[in-house]
Amino acid sequence: DAAVRIVSADFPSQLSLHYSGAAGGPSGAFGIEVADFEAESSHLLLHDPALACARAGVLHYFAQRNRGVDPGRLIFRFHESDTVGPGDAALVDQLCVQMGFRRAETPERDAAAYLSGASPELLDNYPELGHFRDAVFYFKLMMCPGVDDLPPIRRWEARDAALAWSFEPVTTGLPGFRTAG
Repeated sequence: DAAVRIVSADFPSQLSLHYSGAAGGPSGAFGIEVADFEAESSHLLLHDPALACARAGVLHYFAQRNRGVDPGRLIFRFHESDTVGPGDAALVDQLCVQMGFRRAETPERDAAAYLSGASPELLDNYPELGHFRDAVFYFKLMMCPGVDDLPPIRRWEARDAALAWSFEPVTTGLPGFRTAG
């Protein structure tokens, strides 16, 4: 979040400007939701004070950052829906307007195509958006509340963790993560 939110002084990224709310015009900041992290990490036995401080720091950071963020501008809410959310659609729409990219009549479908890479223009110009999407997905995946929400136990290889995005509905095998786009 912080790496995307910070606007570079020498060559500001349009993604950073829009995500942080510094782009100007009729827009505002975006954010990601960490309620699952707060709930799941509250049960951790943190024997090292540095870990307890790190948890508190993460929760404080997101509480401060998301204080003024409209709930409709929270992005990458994979755990809540099978579809692209209004925050995802708003961010993609703002970037498309800024960059002169094609916009469809349905912002959600447009956002799904751009965020999945099916329409590669956005991720080609802002690869950090794809990396951010993947990092948020993995972060939220680690917050699975129970063993029933996890894939079956088997010998896993590194390539099994690679994400493949699509904007057509698919099933990941994880009940809390049915979205792919």
